[in-house]
Amino acid sequence: MFNPFDVFQRSSKSRFVPSGPGTHSQVQAVIELLPDGMIVGANDAMLHMAGYGLTELAGQHHRMLVPPALRENPAYDAFWQGLAEGRGDSGHYALMTHGGGECWVQGGYVPVTDRRGKVVRVVGYLMDITEQRRRQNDLEGRLAAIGKSQGVVEFDLDGTVLRANENFLDVMGYRDHEVVGRHHRLFVDPALHETPEYRAFWDKLGQGAYDAGQYRRIGKDGREVWIQASYNPVLDENGRAFKVIKVASDVTQRARDMDGVMQELRRSVEEMHDIMVHIRQAASGQAGGIAKGDGTPAT
Repeated sequence: MFNPFDVFQRSSKSRFVPSGPGTHSQVQAVIELLPDGMIVGANDAMLHMAGYGLTELAGQHHRMLVPPALRENPAYDAFWQGLAEGRGDSGHYALMTHGGGECWVQGGYVPVTDRRGKVVRVVGYLMDITEQRRRQNDLEGRLAAIGKSQGVVEFDLDGTVLRANENFLDVMGYRDHEVVGRHHRLFVDPALHETPEYRAFWDKLGQGAYDAGQYRRIGKDGREVWIQASYNPVLDENGRAFKVIKVASDVTQRARDMDGVMQELRRSVEEMHDIMVHIRQAASGQAGGIAKGDGTPAT
């Protein structure tokens, strides 16, 4: 079993250096601490991410890497109490870098115990996700702005609703708890559920391809709803889609108006056709009468 203590070896100068091929330290920032939060070591990736030298970190408390607003938060004390009692912690963390900057990391803090079960070290394995976090914040900011005037829905790749904003829910006549966890087909004419076209639609989105257009959908009460929408796959850092965000506008009235225009146009075309038939018939009859005349063909 992997021993987190093997990540570091003490050199003759009491510095901590990565050890062993294929260890976490080659791909992650690693920091070693005492159960009370005092820093005793860090690998090069951690030092680079934090912007400190080892001598600047060693002997300092972990709180020097924590944004000031979080240092006095009861949750931070609970974090260390849990680690000292042998409970690991994982998630996303904000860290303060040298000079007062901030970075975001994803990872976990692992308590290391001696043979008696006493926690003697805590090792943190962290990955810098600052850029991903910025992109996520940017995306969420854009969606929040869009969501003020349009419907926004998030789906996983199989079409299950993850969340929907109030604009979309109002248009479709649903409440949040009625759609989250349900499949997109809830909004689609049942006649289309098992069609190859509908399956191909979700296959296309799952492959990262965008789709946009005007779609006929069905509201909660069975009424017809027309939306102008785009389905936008969201890609991870490896270029793979992991969810789909739909942005939609209700164009039902416009579609009805257009349908009315088309019906009126069809009626006009039919009336014009009837008129032309009558004209041809009248012209044919008049030509016949002229041909008969007094029985003598014109010369």
